[in-house]
Amino acid sequence: MQLLLILLIIILIFRLIKNQVKKRYYKKLNDFLKSNWGKPKTNEYFNYDKISLYFDKTSNKNKAFHIIDEQIKNDLDLDEVFKFIDRTSSKIGQQYLYYKIRTIYPQEKLINFTRLVKKFQENKKLALQCQSELIKLNHLSNYDLEALINDGVVDKPTYKKYLIPLAVLSLIIIIAGIYKPIFFLWLIPIFLINTILHYKTKAYINYYLSAINQLDKSLSVSKKLLLLPEIKEHFPNISFINKIKEIQLKTKFIGFEKQLSNEVLIFLWIFTEIFKIIFNFESIIFYSFIDDILIKNNSIDQMFQFIGAIDSAISVASIKAGNRTTCKAEFINKKQIKIVEVTHPLIEI
Repeated sequence: MQLLLILLIIILIFRLIKNQVKKRYYKKLNDFLKSNWGKPKTNEYFNYDKISLYFDKTSNKNKAFHIIDEQIKNDLDLDEVFKFIDRTSSKIGQQYLYYKIRTIYPQEKLINFTRLVKKFQENKKLALQCQSELIKLNHLSNYDLEALINDGVVDKPTYKKYLIPLAVLSLIIIIAGIYKPIFFLWLIPIFLINTILHYKTKAYINYYLSAINQLDKSLSVSKKLLLLPEIKEHFPNISFINKIKEIQLKTKFIGFEKQLSNEVLIFLWIFTEIFKIIFNFESIIFYSFIDDILIKNNSIDQMFQFIGAIDSAISVASIKAGNRTTCKAEFINKKQIKIVEVTHPLIEI
């Protein structure tokens, strides 16, 4: 009884310390976000090879009214302009913002985006709440999510058709071995074959592993953002959340070993690795996941654009809160552009 009481006290103290650390982190984060509102990023390296990936590869740009090509981009010095306007908190938002300044869409889409910007202009608290979630997607590996959308899937190997029969055979041998242990000897060659197939599949898994982990993290952030009534109101179609949730368990299973970080969990990894080899569990789930990616591709893209639109809108709201003069275009039904007193964003007056 006393041991149980001591254990409960230790758990309580641990939770109190954890909550205090969490509170301090969010306070520092909130202060950081507030102090940087309306200001461009400083001391940040812009890796355009990564930033431009979504724009370079997505088929969505084919639906755009117009695309800013490489020559015009260079003529306008758009990469330097991007450095000034990029106030995004996530790598997904950064990729989407770059895509957005390189594509021109019809007026109704621009109006809808402007409404979202206005929400953040009028409600800075909402912007900070969103940023505190979006910043969870600001690691370099978060650039990799777009690969699940745009890279297609690797060709499945010919040995895939043997995975389930070998798993069933392993199960039959184990059941038979319970009654006659001599049958366990037949498990040795099956285990060796499964081991070869398991580590062949690992090569395919490693190709996708980072993107798979980003899918799980991005879904978690998306769900948190949708808890905010103002965000949910602006995005009435959120069916992509439930569709991606259907494969969330598979993403967690495939990305499990990347979460292992200490000696105790390594023993757990060894046990689970043997289990996965005997029944080809990881290989079967992975190839099933690949099939799901093809089916859910559009939903993953919608989630990417959902996160990107929020982050980009906050970025624009932050620019408008700064000390630079900005303007809003007025659309007319004529093939005409009239510009009055234009200034370059990189030239201070």
